[in-house]
Amino acid sequence: MTLYPRETLPNRRPSESFSFDHEGVSFRATISRFPNGGIAELFLDAGKTGSAVNIMARDAAVVFSIARQCGTPLELIRAGLSKLADGSCAGAIGHALELADEVQT
Repeated sequence: MTLYPRETLPNRRPSESFSFDHEGVSFRATISRFPNGGIAELFLDAGKTGSAVNIMARDAAVVFSIARQCGTPLELIRAGLSKLADGSCAGAIGHALELADEVQT
C-alpha cells in the first residue's frame, strides 16, 4: 500500500559524484536526476562510518530524496534550508545542492 505517490527511478541511472568540504568536514555527494534534469536523489557521506555527522548527513539526504520523488519542488526545499547571514547555505545539504548546480552547468 502506497500512501503517497512516489516517482520511482530506474535501477540503473546516470549519477554525478563530487567531493567538498563544509565546516571542516569532508563530504562525498552523489546525485541522480529526473529525465527533465531536476535533482531526484542525493546520497551524502561524511566518511566516518557510524559517526554522528555521517549518520545525520546520510539521513538528511534520504529525506531529501524521498521528498523530491514525492513531488516536493526543489525551490521549496532550498527555501526551507538554514542560511547564514550572507544568504549562503549553512548546512551540507544546501552546499551539496549548490555544487550540484555547478556540476550540471
